[in-house]
Amino acid sequence: MTDLSSSSLRSEAQKPTGNSPPPPPTDPGHVTISLTPPSPTPPSAAAATNTRKISLLPLIFLIFYEVSGGPFGIEDTVKAAGPLLAILGLILFPFVWSIPEALITAEMSTMFPENGGYVVWVSSALGPYWGFQQGWVKWLSGVIDNALYPILFLDYLQSGLPVISRGLPRVASVIALTFALTYLSYRGLSIVGVAAVVIGVFSILPFVVMCLVSIPKVEPLRWLVVSGKFKGVDFSLYLNTLFWNLNYWDSISTLSGEVGEPRGGWLGWWILAAAAASNMGMFLAEMSSDSFQLLGMAERGMLPEVFARRSRYGTPWVGILFSASGVVVLSWLSFQEIVAAENLLYCFGMVLEFIAFVRLRVKHADLLRYL
Repeated sequence: MTDLSSSSLRSEAQKPTGNSPPPPPTDPGHVTISLTPPSPTPPSAAAATNTRKISLLPLIFLIFYEVSGGPFGIEDTVKAAGPLLAILGLILFPFVWSIPEALITAEMSTMFPENGGYVVWVSSALGPYWGFQQGWVKWLSGVIDNALYPILFLDYLQSGLPVISRGLPRVASVIALTFALTYLSYRGLSIVGVAAVVIGVFSILPFVVMCLVSIPKVEPLRWLVVSGKFKGVDFSLYLNTLFWNLNYWDSISTLSGEVGEPRGGWLGWWILAAAAASNMGMFLAEMSSDSFQLLGMAERGMLPEVFARRSRYGTPWVGILFSASGVVVLSWLSFQEIVAAENLLYCFGMVLEFIAFVRLRVKHADLLRYL
């Protein structure tokens, strides 16, 4: 079994000269190849070692928010195609896309447990040029995705607070919400993880209650409805929304280096609040992923060193500010425009990830994997 670090993969083409001393003896059962000499620990890395690593439960909820965040956001899938196609899509699509993506993410993250995630994978397999293209495209896709959540948060609340539906109050609300959530991201992954757990439990519970309450009123025939008997199906909106709800399994890989409309009554208001809160959770998860991706790219020399600087909480504050600025600029687009743009960019990035995965499997079949 051979264990290669990502730095080893970058330098594997280097050959020893004739004057090079013979290699020291190694354990024949486990060979570690490392051709890159150790370098002094930078201040940003020192700050990282003083911060708490994220634990398993917060990590699970961060993955939950990177991918789904609950049943919120699937409304346009039902609107575009009807209940039958929405249910079939949510059942079948994970087997076609989500499960393979999740398995690749798990394997590659254990091979390269460092910040940068998919940027590291593509760089190691295809070279730094394609690694940079992957980083740029996936970061832009993530920022476009994050621009959705302040919009969705306000859309859920405006039925009870119509004043935030338009004009200056809406603009001020978007900026204030972005600032508040960005500050939470700045304070560290431990706080983001705790917030993800609390928001996740709060968001899921009302649907557990609603399912129990609605059992006597279930009418399965309603599940078989298709919009306009297929003639009225908006396949573009249907597929874009379905894809958006079930992708982004790979986003959690950029944190690998940090791992150690309801109606009436109290339940209706709880679901409304849960829907709004869920968007806060998705924003925090995406912001953490985007900013740590920039940090990982800077540590590999793909971005200016300033992006590798960490705050006293261990967070990449320059990457957070850069990503938050993009969110504010892009948050004026419509839901459909944002989803279509981010899906296009995301698919390009995923093509590179699949190519990198296959190439590393072929070239380094004996690479140590902890799966």
